[in-house]
Amino acid sequence: MVMVLPNDGSGGMQVQARLLAREMVSTGMDVCLAVGGGQSTIRHGVEEIALPAFRIVSLPYFALRVWILCRRRRANVLHAHGLRLAVVLALFPGRARVITCHGIDPENVDPRLMKLLRHLHVSVVACGIAPYGELAKWNVPATVINNAIEAPAHRKTRDEFNEHFGVSNEDFVALWPARFSRQKGHDLLLEIFAEIDNPHVKIICCGDGPLRREIERQRDALGLTERVMIRDFEPDAASWLAATDYFVVPSRWEGQPLAVLEAASCGVPVISLIELEHISALMTTVHHVAALIRLWAQRGEAYRHIRELVAIPPTSEHTVGIAAAAYRDLYHSLGT
Repeated sequence: MVMVLPNDGSGGMQVQARLLAREMVSTGMDVCLAVGGGQSTIRHGVEEIALPAFRIVSLPYFALRVWILCRRRRANVLHAHGLRLAVVLALFPGRARVITCHGIDPENVDPRLMKLLRHLHVSVVACGIAPYGELAKWNVPATVINNAIEAPAHRKTRDEFNEHFGVSNEDFVALWPARFSRQKGHDLLLEIFAEIDNPHVKIICCGDGPLRREIERQRDALGLTERVMIRDFEPDAASWLAATDYFVVPSRWEGQPLAVLEAASCGVPVISLIELEHISALMTTVHHVAALIRLWAQRGEAYRHIRELVAIPPTSEHTVGIAAAAYRDLYHSLGT
């Protein structure tokens, strides 16, 4: 099998593809991961093969490299991540072709791609109900296979967290490991914290991206420098989540974000501006989210109750073994 990523990176799509490939290799499948803009290497037992970065102008060359790889590996399954690769998959008849949709920006849907998907002989998988619903709006049939997570090798303690991030036990703190882009809603996060006057309510935003400098300027102008802390990308952010007090999702849209699943698996209460699966609290406006964080920060009965509700991690259907098995069943149903 050849699994294809359009571009390399540290986002959820790349993490998920590598996790699935590693699990499939461990069960005896012959899997290689072709990565646009990546480097040829072997990572966790999975052979990764460099492709040119996926761009419209380089589409013919990208597709040619995938074709050569499939011929060389005699692949009977071609599994790509990201709807943009559907056109590439359509060029390879005679093998099972699966495309995984990790999320769709509802404000920037490409109608041409959606219409094309209805006619391509490519099996579409949606990671969760949110992308499934967006696909359904365009009458694109899809199968839901939930994203998988794995427990970090070491969950950090609160003392380790305090020392690493410069906070204390008095602080009511969250971690938001996300790229600084419009989708991730850092500007909305600033609006939330502007309504919270408790100096001990803090959030640590880890990542980089095109909007980081602008968000830092807005934060400083609002006087939130000490409470909305901005740090560089954390390569093992999941290991810190168990040491936090809450998790807030200010995103404008999401698919099925791994960070939410990882927080929930640690029993951390989640608040979101958008509808998400498998969370124990949901607010719909900046004002409501701010009000709930203020309430929880008192660590009173309401907060203790929500911690009890999430004490049993909702991760049984998000284990990597279950997700990989669901994909293998899909491959077999397509005649492989």
